[in-house]
Amino acid sequence: MSNIPNDFVPLIEHLTKWTKELEFSVYQIRESLFALQDKVKFYAGIIEDIHNHKIDTTFLSDITEAKYEDNILTILIYDVPPVYKVATQSDALKWKEMMYNALSKLPEKPYFEKAHIVFEFYVPHSVSIKADTDNRMLKTLIDALVMHGVIPGDTMYHMSFSCFGYPIDNMYCKTLIKVTYPDNIHRVITGRPDPEVANKIPVE
Repeated sequence: MSNIPNDFVPLIEHLTKWTKELEFSVYQIRESLFALQDKVKFYAGIIEDIHNHKIDTTFLSDITEAKYEDNILTILIYDVPPVYKVATQSDALKWKEMMYNALSKLPEKPYFEKAHIVFEFYVPHSVSIKADTDNRMLKTLIDALVMHGVIPGDTMYHMSFSCFGYPIDNMYCKTLIKVTYPDNIHRVITGRPDPEVANKIPVE
């Protein structure tokens, strides 16, 4: 590697600076997107009330899945929580909304006096090299489970959790959340990706 010319160094420095700025811009765009989605839904609601004309305002982040079978609550969201250092209030509100949307699809929400929660993050190969598993905005998701009465609290007496990250070929990021009783933990921790989840595409 010693044959790299000296004039190549400032080029890489400039490219690194530009990449960092682009990365930051992505998070700014994301925050603006959430705000725009809220405005679109607001005005679409007014149009429906006044003109009796319904506009489909279902966005990718609105598509969630939830089921409760064999003492296991499973929630699927087509996104991955941001890391804490860049998470905004808009992110927190959006994730609380997505958790609410998912849990609202259940005929009756389950209750776990003590639970183990498994978070599985499915991230495209192209970004997985920088996709941290351990410092994501998980407390917001756990707090949502408390707020909706799935678990009584987030103390060590009521819950424990584990996280797994899986690179996938599918372009759609996904978060799979599994909640069950501690003695059922062997059924929710597999240590390998679920092929069905990895290959899923968002369809309402």
